[in-house]
Amino acid sequence: LSHTLNLLLDRIAHFLQQRKDFLANAAHELRTPLAALRSTAEVALRSQRTTREYQDLLGTIVEESESLEVLVSQLLLLAETEADTERLMLTGEPVAMAELIERSCDMFVGVAESRAIDLRFQILHSATVKGNRHHLRQVINNLVDNSLKFTPAGGRVDITLDVDSSSENVCLSVRDT
Repeated sequence: LSHTLNLLLDRIAHFLQQRKDFLANAAHELRTPLAALRSTAEVALRSQRTTREYQDLLGTIVEESESLEVLVSQLLLLAETEADTERLMLTGEPVAMAELIERSCDMFVGVAESRAIDLRFQILHSATVKGNRHHLRQVINNLVDNSLKFTPAGGRVDITLDVDSSSENVCLSVRDT
């Protein structure tokens, strides 16, 4: 009986640790779009801009708000049921990676400028991949956000998109100093 209870307690401890890890990951995923929203708003408020520039900045804010909506919807879906894995399966759609990278760089250029970091991106070969646009954008935004967080002032972040023609694999590289 004691052995069975110990196994049960071990399983409960493991489950609680998984929950803790999940909450930490969810908080990180929410923090990135919130930081992008804030930095975009700060860039808009920093100086006078043309109507077009304000429209572009507000468009970025709307996009990041949509990204937050998607994250919250995903969290709600997970809360509804963890057992229904078919509902969580990703549906693939053609996604232009260059567009996602350009939008991410545009979104974080204000953060890079405020930290005196040179943010550059290079599209060696355009690529379209099958995947979930929101998830891919989330991954790219997290990579750029993390590289900016850990690059010292005066440093540089290089983002490169390439295609390996022999294997048809797409390579996204984010390098920082």
